[in-house]
Amino acid sequence: MNLRRHTRPHRVGGRWQSVVMSMIVIATIGACTAPADPSDGRPTARIDSAYGSVVVPRTDQGIWALDPATAVELLILGVTPIGFTRYEQESDAATRAYLGILGDAGVPAADPDSVPLIAAAAPRLIVGTRARTTDSRYEQLRKIAPTLVTGSSTSWARALSVAGIATGRGDRSESVTAHLRGRIEALRRRLAGTRFHGQTVSMMSACGPGTYCIYQGGRAAGEALTALGFSRPPDQRVTGTDFGFSTVSEEVVGTTVAPITFVLGGSVQYGSPSPLENPRFDTTGTRTREVDFGAWYGAHAFDVRWILADLESALFDDGGIADATAGVAFYRELRSVAGR
Repeated sequence: MNLRRHTRPHRVGGRWQSVVMSMIVIATIGACTAPADPSDGRPTARIDSAYGSVVVPRTDQGIWALDPATAVELLILGVTPIGFTRYEQESDAATRAYLGILGDAGVPAADPDSVPLIAAAAPRLIVGTRARTTDSRYEQLRKIAPTLVTGSSTSWARALSVAGIATGRGDRSESVTAHLRGRIEALRRRLAGTRFHGQTVSMMSACGPGTYCIYQGGRAAGEALTALGFSRPPDQRVTGTDFGFSTVSEEVVGTTVAPITFVLGGSVQYGSPSPLENPRFDTTGTRTREVDFGAWYGAHAFDVRWILADLESALFDDGGIADATAGVAFYRELRSVAGR
């Protein structure tokens, strides 16, 4: 099944927020026919990306983010991007949190088909996470500026480290990583000795009429669950796949239930009912919670913090499942840890 954007399926974007940028776009399209000089006489770094090794300027200025999650990760490190590209769908709670954070920071937004507008912004560096749209537009983007795209299943800590290297904020990325690993370790100790320790955890969702997705061992959630000592169903233990999911039919949706089951709800459903409404999906005797697709299918430090909060809620009844308001609080926590 085609999840349309794969890493962030089909989000509906908004309009570019700068009239001036729109006015100069036509002139800029024709101008960007060769890659920008990555050094400009300044320090550079060679980094392994989703599309091979790339040399990028080490800069905290003039950065364009190809998605809201990457833009917020930059803000966490104290770097304000000059603009970001919106998702094609924006209904997920994590995405609403991103947009609120970026709006408060005054970061302009562009629609998903905004390559000419990115060119108009004249960035020194373009960064983002791999998605179907980056696959199709990478060659265009690298003619505008050096383009650093991390793999969709790259470790969240690695992605954060790459952002720190590229922006010269490595100390801040290390602080955030240490903070989150400390939180993971604290939750792992809390789980020890409980009935949840070592239990099997399933992650699944509806993915359109009659089709269901199961989520594998990569990305932020899969990595966090493994670090916490949970087991995964055999078909969810795979790591290193392009986009970290596979599909099953309605006839076997009941096999995706585990002692602890997280149902990812939101834009990924494409309007189809929640699996919880399907009689084949029998969760009797299990610990099952519906969580936000935007965060649980995320690949960044922000998503790890959200996932840990949801786990504490689901397993220990510590507050409710996280929403957009909680997401803003997570952002503030991580930015404070990083330092300003």
